Amino acid sequence: MTSPLRPEQLQPLLAGKRWFAGGDRAIRQIDIRATLDLGPAQATGDLSARLVLVVFRVVFVDTDSHLYHVPVLVLDDGTILDAATRPEALSHILTKGGWKRETPDGVWEFHTPDPAHGFLGDGVPKALGADQSNTSVRIGDALLKLYRRVHIGRSPEGELGLALTEGGFGASPKVLGTLQLTFGDGEEMSSVDLAIVHQWVAGAEDGFQLLVEHLEKHLRGLEPTPFLDPLVALARDIASMHAVLAHRTDAPFAPEPLGPEGVTKLATRVRQANSAQPPHEQAEAVDRWITETVAPIVSEGDFGMRTRIHGDLHFGQILHGDAGWAIVDFEGEPTRSIEERRRKDSPLRDVAGVLRSLGYAIMTAEQRIGGPSTLVPKSVEGASEENDTLSLGRVNEQTRIWERRARQAFLKSYRATLAKSSTPSPIPTADAPFAGLLRLYEMEKALYELRYEQTFRPQWVPIPLRGIERLLKGASP
Repeated sequence: MTSPLRPEQLQPLLAGKRWFAGGDRAIRQIDIRATLDLGPAQATGDLSARLVLVVFRVVFVDTDSHLYHVPVLVLDDGTILDAATRPEALSHILTKGGWKRETPDGVWEFHTPDPAHGFLGDGVPKALGADQSNTSVRIGDALLKLYRRVHIGRSPEGELGLALTEGGFGASPKVLGTLQLTFGDGEEMSSVDLAIVHQWVAGAEDGFQLLVEHLEKHLRGLEPTPFLDPLVALARDIASMHAVLAHRTDAPFAPEPLGPEGVTKLATRVRQANSAQPPHEQAEAVDRWITETVAPIVSEGDFGMRTRIHGDLHFGQILHGDAGWAIVDFEGEPTRSIEERRRKDSPLRDVAGVLRSLGYAIMTAEQRIGGPSTLVPKSVEGASEENDTLSLGRVNEQTRIWERRARQAFLKSYRATLAKSSTPSPIPTADAPFAGLLRLYEMEKALYELRYEQTFRPQWVPIPLRGIERLLKGASP
């Protein structure tokens, strides 16, 4: 390296990147917090290069700041490149048995749960996705995910992934390694997760698209009973995941009683989500429904536990590969803080996310064949009178029947699996409190969806409205 890195060399790497959360905000300064030179990397043209890991803080004019991780290639003429543009260089991070380096800036460690794994495989390293919030690179049989905007504290993805790997859970990609930095951030030493390495999921298909394809065939009369067996298998996998996480006894994972206070807090969140909506005709009914739903849960006294959960589970976070289902992306909801994403909650929050995802798959399939969900109800701002032919009660009967069967099959499999594999149960065991608590989590999710769709995709508003109506009518889970 001909010269040390300078802050002004890093700012051009941020421009136009999706992972840069600063947008067009004015930057006051860039503070380099830590660097690690990993040595020579693959040459670029006639120039040699070195791979350098850089962690730096971007301070904005309004005094807010973000912490970023960018591996760079430093060419011998001083040019700086984002190493993701030369993914073969990133293979230098992956070393059999791991490594640990101490520098004046801090301690860098690539930890491998299985020291014997060699990260070997055929094919040239390949970056996946042109513009993502993180950067993923396939290297042999491994998938390296580089976190770009990083946060102080353990990443939920690394923490949960390692727990599931150690617990022998087979329906999520095995964690092969994690990259961490411990450094001085202010007056205290802080740790950040910079990258995670997973086993590559062979033959992976997007779970949401797979479900939509089967539903589309069903609507066209080509598949009588689509996808019920795969849903039963997925329910078993999700229940097994929750059982593994509920069995941990170390402090970040140890189950805690949900208790009546937990149900009350959930009900408060649902009320707040309802009051945060733009005016809608069901708002008062939702408030009454919350009161009516909470009372029997509290009276039963069967609440289940608060455990670590996925936190953002839906079919878009699930792959289907050669070996079956694979649950991925344990980072949690990206808009929430690390503390919120690591917070314990009822496993039924994950279940509610999957069930709500069914509604989106149904509407997508209906749209593909020109079904009723392509129409926008008059209650949506901007809808025309002639488009008001979709009433929330007149949904394609075929998909209504399928959704009911799918939910019943999924929940039966989920509850049966968890009953066999986890004692005490992290969910209510009696039917009434189980159904009530699940409904509360579904309502919370549906209200969040409604606000999002009203703001960004008004043509999708019928999906959460359909879910809210279903809950108000007291449909069984």
